[in-house]
Amino acid sequence: MIAKAKKPTKHTTVAGELETLRGRRKLITAASVVEWAKQHPDSALHRQFTWDRNEAAYKWNLHQARNLIRVHVTVLKNDTEPPCSMPSAP
Repeated sequence: MIAKAKKPTKHTTVAGELETLRGRRKLITAASVVEWAKQHPDSALHRQFTWDRNEAAYKWNLHQARNLIRVHVTVLKNDTEPPCSMPSAP
């Protein structure tokens, strides 16, 4: 016989776990969320993080690169210009 999957409850969803953390501490921080998720490997929050350090570092580098592009690359709307330009270094 195949066991039925449990129906998600407030406490098994990311939102529910965050609400529980906030309610207990009256303040929620990124550090407290990560620490709690690390200590609860069966939680919905735990599944939202990349725990492999190499993979997490690569994803963080991609995030940083996207931010750099967002800040430093200008997209021109004029069809006669190149599709993007970068300001020259001072």
